[in-house]
Amino acid sequence: MNQIPNDDLDLKISDIVVDVLSSAGVRTIFGIAGGASLHLLESVVKHPAMKLITTHHEQAAAMAADAHSRVTGNLGVAIVTSGPGATNLITGIAGCFYDSIPTVFITGQVSTTRQSGDTGTRQIGFQETPIVDMVAPIVKYAVQVSDAHKVQEELEKCIFIAKDGRPGPVLIDIPDDIQRMLIKDDSFSRNYSSGFSKRESNAFLTSLGDLVRSSKRPIIVCGSGINLADQRSLVINFLQELDWPTLLTWGAVDLLEGSFANRVGTFGTHGSRIGNFTAQNADLIISIGTRLDTKATGSPISEFAKGAKIIMFDIDKAEIEKFEKFGRVIDLPICLDLRDEQFSKALDSILENAPIIDEWNQFVGASKKKIVEVRTKPQSGFVEPYRFINLLSKLVPSEARVFIDTGCAIAWTMEAWEVSGKHRLFHDFNNTAMGWALPALIGSLAENLKIPSIAIIGDGSFMMSLQELSTLKSLSSCACIFILNNSGYSMIKQTQDQWFNSEYFASDANSNMLFPNFKKLAEAFGFDYVAIDSESEMENRIDVSLNNNGPTLCEVFVSPLEKVTPIVKFGNKVYDMDPKMDPKILKEFLI
Repeated sequence: MNQIPNDDLDLKISDIVVDVLSSAGVRTIFGIAGGASLHLLESVVKHPAMKLITTHHEQAAAMAADAHSRVTGNLGVAIVTSGPGATNLITGIAGCFYDSIPTVFITGQVSTTRQSGDTGTRQIGFQETPIVDMVAPIVKYAVQVSDAHKVQEELEKCIFIAKDGRPGPVLIDIPDDIQRMLIKDDSFSRNYSSGFSKRESNAFLTSLGDLVRSSKRPIIVCGSGINLADQRSLVINFLQELDWPTLLTWGAVDLLEGSFANRVGTFGTHGSRIGNFTAQNADLIISIGTRLDTKATGSPISEFAKGAKIIMFDIDKAEIEKFEKFGRVIDLPICLDLRDEQFSKALDSILENAPIIDEWNQFVGASKKKIVEVRTKPQSGFVEPYRFINLLSKLVPSEARVFIDTGCAIAWTMEAWEVSGKHRLFHDFNNTAMGWALPALIGSLAENLKIPSIAIIGDGSFMMSLQELSTLKSLSSCACIFILNNSGYSMIKQTQDQWFNSEYFASDANSNMLFPNFKKLAEAFGFDYVAIDSESEMENRIDVSLNNNGPTLCEVFVSPLEKVTPIVKFGNKVYDMDPKMDPKILKEFLI
C-alpha cells in the first residue's frame, strides 16, 4: 500500500468517489449502512447534489439501482458494506448483467491491513469476503482498489465500461482505510478506448437489400436493445413506413401501442399463438436488438422458423455466433451498435428494397382476428387475471410506468396488457427474480414522484421483498401496488401439472407455504388497503386504488386454479402450445 504524505492534505477519498459519480450525472444512490461503507455514505449525504435512499435489504438496493437506470437511461448506483452486505447484491447484479443495464456497485471492504492476502486463511478481517472474485462472471468489470491514488481512475474506468458497447454492471471494492484517506487533488481527464469494434464498411447493405427484395412473408422482431440504444423513435418511425408484421419480445412489448396496425404481439414459449404462427410462417425474419433466447425460439433452437432466413442485428458477436452450435443458421449476421449511423443506413436500405406484401399482411391480420383464447369464467370470490390486467391497462394514466414481478404476474401482463400512450413496462426479463418489482418501483419513484408508477406482484414474489414497503412509504404518498393473490406459486404448480402429474410440493399452503393477512400488513406499514374479489366491482376498485391520496396496497384475489395460457411445454415447438388446438384448425394457420 502506498504511504500518503501528511502535509497539504485536502481531499478525502470517499468525497472523491461521490464527486466522480456526480460528474457522471448520478443524483440518487441506494444503499444500506454498514461498518465498511460509512465513510462512503457520509460523503453521499453531505454532497449538495446527491440523494441517498436507504432500503432494508441490499438486494433491494441493487434492484432499485437497476430500475433507476432503466427509467433514467443513466447509471444506477448502490453502495453497501462488506461481507453479507456485498453478497446480498448478487441477485440484483445478475439481473443487470443479463439485461445489459449500466450500473455501478460500490462495496466497502475490510481495511488493507486486515485482509487475508496470501496467508492461506479464509478470513482475517471481520466480514472479509472476496466479492470481486464472486461477481466476476456476472459483471463487465470488477476491481478492488488498494492504492488511494488509483481510486478515481478505477471509478472513472468503471463508469466508462458500464456504458460502453453492450452496457452492464461493474463493481468497485474499496477498503475502509482507503475510503478515509486524505490526498492532494490529483484529478485529471482520462480517455478509455472501447472494447467493441465497429463495422468498418457498409458491405453488408448489398446482402441486406438482396434478402429483403426476395422475401414474400417478411417480419420484424424487436427487442430491448432498441431501448438500451435510445432508438425507440427511430424504429417506430421505420415500422410505420415499412408496414410489415412486427413481433415483440417481452423487453420491447411497450414499443408499439396496441392499436398499431402491424403489431402482431409477443411470441415464444410464453407468447401469443398468433405471434408464434407468424414467426413460423415467415420466410424472412429481421431481428433488431434481441439475442433471440430460448424463451423466444423454443427448443430445439434449430426448429425455430425453420423455413425463414434470418437477418440479425446485435451488438454482441457471441450472441449471433451461438446459433451455429445449435444448428440454426443466421443468414446475415450484422454485429452493430444500434447507436451507430450504419444502423440508420440499414433501415433505409430495408425501406428502399421492401417488396409489396399485401397478401401476407392480409393473412396475418385475418389470423389474428380468428385466434382468440378462451378464458375461464371466474369462480365466486375471484377475478380472471387476464381480464383484470387488460382493464387495468385501460385505466392507468397514459404515461404510467409499470413494474412487474415474475411468475404468472409477468406472463399474464405481457399477454393481456394493452399498451397505449407512453406506457412503459419494466421487468428483469432475463434473470426474472422473485421480489424485483417492489424495489424497482422505489428506484423509479426516487427519480420522479410525479410520474404515475405501479407494481404488479404475485403473492409469492411479494414475500421476497415486503420489508421494502417501509422504504416506499417514506418515499412516496401515491404509490400503488397490486398483489395478485393466488395462494402460492401458480407458475410452479403449472410446471408440476406438466411433469409431476399435479403433485404439488413447495408451491402452496399444503407444503407449509403460509401467507400473512395482507390487509393487516398494509395497515402495519401505513398503506391504504383495497380488495378486489369480484369482476362486478373490478373497475371501481381499480379506480379507487389508482386515485387514492396515500400509498395503496390492492389485493386482487385470483383462483389458485388459474393458469398461464397459452404456454409451450418444454421440448415442444413454439407453435405447438397448450391447451392444444384441433389439428385440422391448426393447419389453417400454418403455411
